[in-house]
Amino acid sequence: HDVGCGKTYVMIAAGMELRRLGKSKKNLYVVPNNIVGQWEDLFYKLYPNAKILVVTNHNFNLKKRDETLKQIKEEDFDAIIMAYSCFDMLSLSKKYYAKLHQERLNILHKAEKNFYSEKKLSRRIEGINKALEKVKKTYEKDVCDYPFDELGINTLFVDEIHNYKNVTVQTGITKVLGAGAQGSKKCDAMMDKIHCIQRQNNGGRVVFATGTPITNSLTDLFVLQQYLQEGELEFAGIHNFDNWVGMFAEKTTEYEIDVDTNSYHLKTRFARFKN
Repeated sequence: HDVGCGKTYVMIAAGMELRRLGKSKKNLYVVPNNIVGQWEDLFYKLYPNAKILVVTNHNFNLKKRDETLKQIKEEDFDAIIMAYSCFDMLSLSKKYYAKLHQERLNILHKAEKNFYSEKKLSRRIEGINKALEKVKKTYEKDVCDYPFDELGINTLFVDEIHNYKNVTVQTGITKVLGAGAQGSKKCDAMMDKIHCIQRQNNGGRVVFATGTPITNSLTDLFVLQQYLQEGELEFAGIHNFDNWVGMFAEKTTEYEIDVDTNSYHLKTRFARFKN
C-alpha cells in the first residue's frame, strides 16, 4: 500500500480475524518506536474492547524486561504491540541457534558443487562451525530468561519492513552496482526471528508491510525473498545470491556520466530482470 492507504488497519483486522477464527493465539506487531502510540490509538478505535499489551522502553528496561516477557508468554492478549528497539533486544535460545547453524551447514554442503568459489565456501563452513561450537560450549546461559522462540508467538506482523532489509548477503560478485553485501546485526537477527516463526507455524504466519519494498539495489528483492520464501528458494536450488542473480537478473555495461559531469566511465550494474 502507498502511504495513508490503510496498512495499519489491514494488519489489525487481519490479526483479530485470525484470533476469532482460532488460527492464531498470540499476535505480535513490531512497529517503529515513534508510532507505537498511534498504533495503540488505532487499535482501540477499531476494537475498543481489545486486550492489548504495549511494549516500549518504559516497561522493557533491565528491571522490567523479564516481567514483561513473562506476561507475553503466559497471559492471553489480543495483540502485543512492540517497539523496534524492544524487539531488537529479544534473542533466540542457544538450543535454537545450535539447530539453525547445523541446518546452514547442511545447506552449504548441499550447495558445494555450484558455489561461487571453493575458498569462499570453506571460509563460510569454517565460520559456521566456529559459531556452532561457540553455541554448544561457550554459552553457559541463554541471553534472555525468556527466549523469543519460547514466547509462543503464532503470528508476527512487521510494519515498515524496509527498515530491516540491510541483511548480510553472501556473494562472490564484485564491481557490479546494485549488489550490496554488507549487512547489519539487527537485520541478520530479524531474519533469524522471521524464520523461527515460520518454522514453528508450517512456513507461514509472517506479514510484512511497507510502501517502499525496493529502493536502493537489486539485493532488496532477494532479501525479501529470503525472508518470506526461503523454502521456495531452496526448492528451486537457489542457495545464495549468486544463484539467484544467475536465474533472475541481467547485467548491463554502459557509459555513465561522472559526478563532475566532464567525463564518462563504463559502469556495470544489474538493470534487468529475466524469468
